[in-house]
Amino acid sequence: MVQWTDCILPLIFVFFFLFCIDKSKKLEVVGIPKRWFQILFLSKVAFGILLWWIYTYYEPYKGASDAFLYFNDGLILGELAESNPQHFFRLLFGIGIEDPALEVYFDNMHRWWCKSTYGIANDNPTIIRINGLIALVSLGNFHVHTIFMCFISTLAAAFLIKAVRSIVHLPVKALFFLMLLAPSYLFWTSGVLKEAPLMLALALFLYAFFSWVKVSFKSLKYVLLMVISGYFLFHLKGYVFLSLIPALSFWLIGSKLSYWRLAFLVVHAVFVVAAMFADRFYSAGDFLYVLSKKQTDFINVANKQAAGSQIEAIPINGWLDFTSNLPLYWITTFFRPFLGEGNSLLQHFSALETSMCLLLLFLALIFRRHQSNDEGRLTLFVLSFLLILAAIIGATVPVLGAVVRYKVPLLPFFGLLIALIIDPRPFEKVWESIRSAIFPSQN
Repeated sequence: MVQWTDCILPLIFVFFFLFCIDKSKKLEVVGIPKRWFQILFLSKVAFGILLWWIYTYYEPYKGASDAFLYFNDGLILGELAESNPQHFFRLLFGIGIEDPALEVYFDNMHRWWCKSTYGIANDNPTIIRINGLIALVSLGNFHVHTIFMCFISTLAAAFLIKAVRSIVHLPVKALFFLMLLAPSYLFWTSGVLKEAPLMLALALFLYAFFSWVKVSFKSLKYVLLMVISGYFLFHLKGYVFLSLIPALSFWLIGSKLSYWRLAFLVVHAVFVVAAMFADRFYSAGDFLYVLSKKQTDFINVANKQAAGSQIEAIPINGWLDFTSNLPLYWITTFFRPFLGEGNSLLQHFSALETSMCLLLLFLALIFRRHQSNDEGRLTLFVLSFLLILAAIIGATVPVLGAVVRYKVPLLPFFGLLIALIIDPRPFEKVWESIRSAIFPSQN
């Protein structure tokens, strides 16, 4: 069990980051009080501790999280800052990584090397390097790493809202609730995992991209921020970045055209054709081959670990087969686990959350509102990202326990989609009726 002395350093960092949130101008979002982000940060800390407890003491999940492996590998890297600074900086920046002198460190790390990449960048070293930097001040305390990840994901929350607000003027408090407070999102972005830095990189990239387009491509600072955040996004989870490219291309073209709906179809048709023939120009560009191998890897790992939530994988056998199975992939990502289908506590909570999301979508489709052109374009942008990323996850991840975590980057954008299409006026009338019945003296 954790000793009380182990809590002092994490508490110091909790108060430090609360102070930073209060004083930082970068976290100022018009219409949202600073204390909301402080409460969000503290909520994430609670979820981060819950994640640690579940994977430390709850028997079905005990010791099964990558968080501990990333943390331990990060400690190995952090210790080099004192014992061998030259090797520390070489590993931190990837300089001369093939040097045999560095192999002794890789032999002690669990997650630095990925056995099969199929020409795709290995995304494990990035999260290990982040933990290595945190290790410089954490004194080996796992909870300090958790606190840092909670602050990182709080920064992501602020920049996600800023990115959306730079385009459309939706009620900012509604965006806060719909985009940032899904329990699964709070849970998985609060651990020592890739999700927190992934969401920060994604938020910063979108904020820089939309701001750059808004100023007519004239700001160098936004280009620099896009390059840096895009680099980290690609090296944390490259398929998330790739899923964005058609939507980004559509925004660049469609934001200047009156017939943007047609532009959306044309852009995505071009990308489908490009994906079908990409292997002719780039050896690792065989899209379906990579998906098939990733699916096989997941099946092998699930069989080795006797995963209880494994579902039947749909083989990927050519483009016609892949296209015809898209609805099944989307069902796996968006709808599963179904209520009663999960075989663990986290999956049951995810099934309940999914049901609530579907109810929100149902209400949004019934109570649709008229959209401006900017809102319509952003709706298509979000749909593109959601459907492409969901197809990749549904095709390659035949384990419901993993699907629950892998679809976390989709949740804020699903909430944004609801905010973009729902008409809040009927619900405002219902709320006013309830408030009048409960507090008649305030009328």
